[in-house]
Amino acid sequence: MGVCLASRLSSTALGTHTPVSYLPAHEKGIFMHTSSKKRIFRMIPFALLLPAVLALSTTHASAATSYLLRNNGSGDCLDSNASGNAYLNPCDSGNNFQRWEFVNANWGALLKDVATGRCLDSNASGSVYTNPCSTGNAYQNWVQPSGNYYKNVATGLCLRVGGNYLDEARTQSCGTSSYFSWTRL
Repeated sequence: MGVCLASRLSSTALGTHTPVSYLPAHEKGIFMHTSSKKRIFRMIPFALLLPAVLALSTTHASAATSYLLRNNGSGDCLDSNASGNAYLNPCDSGNNFQRWEFVNANWGALLKDVATGRCLDSNASGSVYTNPCSTGNAYQNWVQPSGNYYKNVATGLCLRVGGNYLDEARTQSCGTSSYFSWTRL
């Protein structure tokens, strides 16, 4: 090995060389340039940090916060089902049909049901229901102009418990009654 290495070194000095790819594996590292070694050593800290950065970004992306929305007048929580109905039921923190995520949208926030993936929607006649989410649909955009009131961007009406039925979710001209007021739990 000593003679073989010496002959390779002397032929390199003469201007000819054996390509590194043809060298035995145990000899390849000998011919690495110093500048290449420095570049590799500079990259090591970044290579070591990469798995940690990827783990943090993955954890952050999957951590969505959801809430129960309790009506302050009735004490019940906004609920829905996969058919698109929205109504109120006694609050149950273990019921994902009562859990809502607030998703940034064009003009406010979408209220997205955790169990169904559908968003709270409304129309000019005051009906409240859920539909597939669309950030560009103003009827699914809700704002909180003051206090604990949710106002529909398209209709200008506020979310409330129905007039005659305490299990009905509706929208109506905004008022100060506790039936218009909601608390995030």
